[in-house]
Amino acid sequence: MVHLSLTFITLVLSIPLVLTFPLESRTNPDYKPSRHMAGLPANTTHLSIDATTGDLTAYDKNRKPVGTLHPSKHGANVTSRQSQYSACTAMANSDIQKMPGWSALLADAQSLFGKGSFNSVANDPGYPQYPASICTDLSTVTVTANAQPECSVQESTTHGTLVGTSGSVTLTSTQGTSYSTTTTVTQSAALAVGATFGVKLTVPGVEESESFSVTSTFTNTLSTSSQTTVNQQQSEGITMVAPIGSTCNLSFTTKACTTTGSGSVREAATGWAWFEYKSKTQGHYLWALNLDYYLTLDQRSSFINFKAAVQSSTLSGYTGQCA
Repeated sequence: MVHLSLTFITLVLSIPLVLTFPLESRTNPDYKPSRHMAGLPANTTHLSIDATTGDLTAYDKNRKPVGTLHPSKHGANVTSRQSQYSACTAMANSDIQKMPGWSALLADAQSLFGKGSFNSVANDPGYPQYPASICTDLSTVTVTANAQPECSVQESTTHGTLVGTSGSVTLTSTQGTSYSTTTTVTQSAALAVGATFGVKLTVPGVEESESFSVTSTFTNTLSTSSQTTVNQQQSEGITMVAPIGSTCNLSFTTKACTTTGSGSVREAATGWAWFEYKSKTQGHYLWALNLDYYLTLDQRSSFINFKAAVQSSTLSGYTGQCA
């Protein structure tokens, strides 16, 4: 448990001041504060750590202090890279410089803090409440069909059931569609190599109006596959009246279809990139930049490309007969 007390700095100016809150990024007008802003003002763009007291100071885009945090103790180290099937995973140190926007982030760091020697860190163990994550839930993933479904239709009959002394028999029919979706990674992403994510997919059915949603798992490794099933079938009883000793059954139609498609899963970094300087720069050894502010979504993203095969089985057209 990390206990924080927050001190805000109030600035009194003699000229009119126009405030934008939350701030608008200079690079991305659609900027939204990171999900990792624990206790920070929404207009925080970068952080510094006092080497003596351990206090954390938050700054806005104008390099003005907007708050100071006084942790009573540091949190525990981040030991787990991700929880199973989560939409997010902890960002690795090596991922920082793999982002498409690394050169832009480095230029910002040098502009703000100087050109001293440093180590880039994604999750500082002393400040786990200000981490960096790689997430797949920032945009919808849609499987696009590559061609029309290939379908076959088969007529079938249930086993016969003997009519007893009641003069009637109830037979069970199962109607509706079940789907099985298999996805295979055709190109892995540069970020979070080997991590497994839970991803919500919109998948085409046999007809456009039959699209459905399913949560599938993706491991960011080339050629890995996963399979997910969705059953939209329901069972109901059909009562038939017939002479005692008659045998009744149901005829029904099975339509089996296969649809192939492809899609792309966006992995996006969010949170804080820490810069651990070997010598003090601008008064501190440790600084952090808000990835969501300094980089656009594309500058902090990489993509998992995949192919998909959707198999469906639709049961319908039940009719009864007795003999």
